[in-house]
Amino acid sequence: MAYNSTVSAPQCISYRLGSPSSGMANGGGGSFLTYSSTADAFATVFASSYFADGYGRGMRKGDLVFYTDMTTSAWSTAFSMGIVTGVTTASTVGVGGGGATVTSLMTS
Repeated sequence: MAYNSTVSAPQCISYRLGSPSSGMANGGGGSFLTYSSTADAFATVFASSYFADGYGRGMRKGDLVFYTDMTTSAWSTAFSMGIVTGVTTASTVGVGGGGATVTSLMTS
């Protein structure tokens, strides 16, 4: 299943220092976001431009994303942390447009 921001969208839990377009070199200074899905597994979420409206939602390179994979039974829910490694700023998709790509840093 593809990402659907009307069902579930990433939620910012801590904003970055500075303006939304700023970011420190080497990925520092980003926001912290949380996202969970009952439809898309880890490999799907951590794929290129999965968050089709990521830029419009404020996602920027260097942001950290805490992902809870709820596609399996409640007893084996997996947690992952990733970093936004790429953002497309074109406003052709979704809310304000621009896809965001998240790369995995760790999975439990």
